[in-house]
Amino acid sequence: MSDRLKASIITLHRVKNYGSVLQAYATQCLLEDLGFQAEIVDYISPRLQDRNARRLLTQSSSKADSALKKFIHRLVVFPSYAAQKRVFNSFVEKKLRLSAPYLTEDRLKMFPPQSDLYCTGSDQVFNSQINGMVERPFFLDFAPEGRKKIAYAASFGIEELPADEEEETARLLKKYSCVSVREDSALPILEKLGVQGQTVLDPVLCVSPERLKALGAGRPRRRPYILIYELNGESRIADYAAQVSALTGWEIVRISYYYHHIFKKGHTVVCPSVGRFITLFANAALVMTDSFHGTALSLQFRKQFRVVMPPKYSTRIGSILSALDLKERIIGPDFDPERAVEETIDYARVTPALETLREDSMAFLCRAARMERTQRRGGPSCTGCGLCAALCPGGAIEMREDDSGFRYPAVVENRCLHCAQCAICRMEAYATREAAGAPACLAAVSRERELTGECSSGGVFGAAAKHWMAGGGVVYGCAFDDRMRAAHIRVDSAAELPRLFGSKYVQSDISHCFESIAADLAEGRSVLFCGTPCQTAAVRCRFKDCDRLLLIDILCHGVPSQRMFSSYLQSLSRPDQTCAAYSFRDKRLGWGRGISYTLAGADGGRKRVLRYSGADGYYAMFYEGLILRPSCYECRYKGSPRVGDITLGDFWGVEEEYPAFESGRGVSLVLVNTEKGSKLMADISDGLRTMPAGLAAAARHNTTLTGNAPRPESGEECVRLLREKGFSAAEKWYWHSRRGRRRKAAVKSAILRLKRLAARDFSGQ
Repeated sequence: MSDRLKASIITLHRVKNYGSVLQAYATQCLLEDLGFQAEIVDYISPRLQDRNARRLLTQSSSKADSALKKFIHRLVVFPSYAAQKRVFNSFVEKKLRLSAPYLTEDRLKMFPPQSDLYCTGSDQVFNSQINGMVERPFFLDFAPEGRKKIAYAASFGIEELPADEEEETARLLKKYSCVSVREDSALPILEKLGVQGQTVLDPVLCVSPERLKALGAGRPRRRPYILIYELNGESRIADYAAQVSALTGWEIVRISYYYHHIFKKGHTVVCPSVGRFITLFANAALVMTDSFHGTALSLQFRKQFRVVMPPKYSTRIGSILSALDLKERIIGPDFDPERAVEETIDYARVTPALETLREDSMAFLCRAARMERTQRRGGPSCTGCGLCAALCPGGAIEMREDDSGFRYPAVVENRCLHCAQCAICRMEAYATREAAGAPACLAAVSRERELTGECSSGGVFGAAAKHWMAGGGVVYGCAFDDRMRAAHIRVDSAAELPRLFGSKYVQSDISHCFESIAADLAEGRSVLFCGTPCQTAAVRCRFKDCDRLLLIDILCHGVPSQRMFSSYLQSLSRPDQTCAAYSFRDKRLGWGRGISYTLAGADGGRKRVLRYSGADGYYAMFYEGLILRPSCYECRYKGSPRVGDITLGDFWGVEEEYPAFESGRGVSLVLVNTEKGSKLMADISDGLRTMPAGLAAAARHNTTLTGNAPRPESGEECVRLLREKGFSAAEKWYWHSRRGRRRKAAVKSAILRLKRLAARDFSGQ
C-alpha cells in the first residue's frame, strides 16, 4: 500500500500537437514533484478524437473544386496523418501515466478515476470554440463529491466568453477550491463569473530546462540554422526567415506536420519525434514561430527568437512576452532582418524574471494542491470496514483508497485528539470470541418463484427481508448506485428491496451505515443488516447484541475493490454504449452459471448481454482468488463461530448430498447461529421449503464455509496490471496463461447456449 496521494489530471493530451503533449507531461511532472502519484485521465472526447486528421482530410480538401481533386488531396495528406498518429501516440503511451480510457462523458461520470486530488491541466481546456461546447469533463464534473478540485494554467483562449455559456461555466468553476489561468485576458472572464483566479506560467515553462532536454533525441545539426515552427500557414514566417538566411547564411529548418511541405524552401523535418522536436529547438541559432509552446521552449533554452502573432488564440503569447518585457520580439510589418539578428535577448535579465514567475506559479500549485497531512493505518489484516472512522471522536480518521482501490483508514494529523482509541483495532479483539455451539444447518428454498428468480440462490434473504419490513423494521444491504458503485443502503419500502437482492462480488462501502443504524435503534426501529462476515462483525462490534438488531452474514469467498470492478465494467462498454446494469448471478443459463449486463446507448436504447460465468475474465479471476483484498486470504471471520445470527450462502452440491431436494432454481444454505436467528427462521418458515442438513455435507462443496481462498503466486502480477494498465490488460494476460481453461469455457458456454435455445424452442411449441 502506497502512502503517496493520488492526483488525476484532465487536459488535452490526445491532440496531435507538440505543445499539447508536452504541457500534459509537464503538468504530470509538477504534481509528481509535489509528492503525488499523478496520472492523466485518458478522456478521449468524441469531438476531439483525431481532430487534426479530420481537418487534414476534410476541411483542407474543401478548397478542391471537384471530387477528383478532393480524392487526390486526401491521398496526398493521409501519410501525414499516419505519421502524426504514430509520433504522438508513442509519446503519450511511453511518457504519460494514463488512466483507463474513457470514450464518452457518461462513462467518465459513471466510472471516474478515484483520486485524492483532481486537477484541470493546462492548454485550452475551457475553450468551447475548440472543444465544440462547454466540455464538462474538463471542468471536473465527473469528480466525486467532496474531493478537492483545482485548475492549473487552464486557458479560455479567447478574450470574452459567449453570453450563453456564462451560467454553466460559472456553476462548474465555483466548485473548484483554487483556479489559475495562463493568460491575463482570462482574469476579467473569471471576475465576471464571480470566480477568483490567478495567472500562472504554463507548465512547460515551470519544469526545469534540464528535464525538457532529457527528452531530447537525435544528434544536433552541425551548421547554424533558423528553426521555423509554424502552426498557421497564412503567416509570412517563411519570407522573414529567408531574409535572415540571406543575410547570415544560416540554413532554414522547418518543423512541419505535413509531408507536402517538403517542397518549401529549406530543410523540412516532417513529424519528428517529440525528442527530436526538443533537440531542434535546443540547438537552433534563431527560432521563428507563431506558436505559444514554440515561444515557451525558446525561453526555456535561452534561444534568440521572433514571434508572428497568430490570428486566433494569441492572448497567451502576449501575456508571457509582456510579463518578461519582450514585446519587441513580435514581428511587425516593418520587419528588419539585420535588427532580427543584431538585437539579442539579454537572458541575464530575462532568466531571473522567468525564475520569479516560476516560483510564484509553483507557490500557487503548492498552496492549491496542499492536502491535509495524513498517516496511513491498517495493515494486511485490515478489512476496510470503517468502524474506526465512525468511532473517532475528533473525526480525524478518513477511509482512503490505496493503489489498487482498497479502502484503508488514514489519520488526518491536524484533527487528531491523540486519544489513542484507534491504536488497537476493535475488530482485533472481537476476532477472539468463543463459539456458542454448533449452528443448525438447513437447505432452504422460497416458495415464491419470483424471489428465487431475483435472488442468487434460494431466496431466503428476500423472504426474511420482506417479513422484517412487514413488521415495521428497516433493512441494510448492498446495492449498486447509478454509477454502478457498491454501497450499503437503508431500505424501508418494499419497492426498493429488490435492489438488495443478488450477489455483488465487489467490496461495498458500509462506513456511513454506523451512524444511520445508531439513529434507527435510538428511535426504536428494528434493524436487519446483511453483509460479508467482516462487515457483519464490525456492526456487531459497534452495537453488541442489541435486541432490535438482527445480523445476517453471507458466505464470502473474498472481495475485489470497487476500482477493479469499475475497470472491468469499462472494458464491457462500447464507444457509444455504457454498462449501466450488471448481474453476477443470472439464472437463465442455470443456477450459478451465468452473468449478464446491460449496455445503455445515448439514444436511450438498451441491450442486455448474457454470458457464461466461466468464460468471463472478472468472474474467473475472482474465483481463482487473484483480485481479492489482502485481508481475505487470512480472514478471521470464517469457520465457527459465525458472526451473524444467520449465515446464508449457496448450498453447492445439494443435488449430490440430498438428491430428493429439488435444486433447479437454486438452494440456500442456512446456518442458524443464535436464538434471534432461530426465531426469524421460524417466523418465515411457512414461506420456505426447508430440510435439515449436515454441516459436514455442506462444507464438502463449499470451501468458504471453513477456509480462506489461497493466495495465488500470480496474484501480484494480475493486480499490478489492473492497477497500471486497466482490466483489459489483466484479462488478456489471464487468458493467455490459461489457454486450456479458456477453450473449455468456450465449449461449456456453447453447450449452455444451445441447451437454452432448445428449451426455449421446446416451450414455444
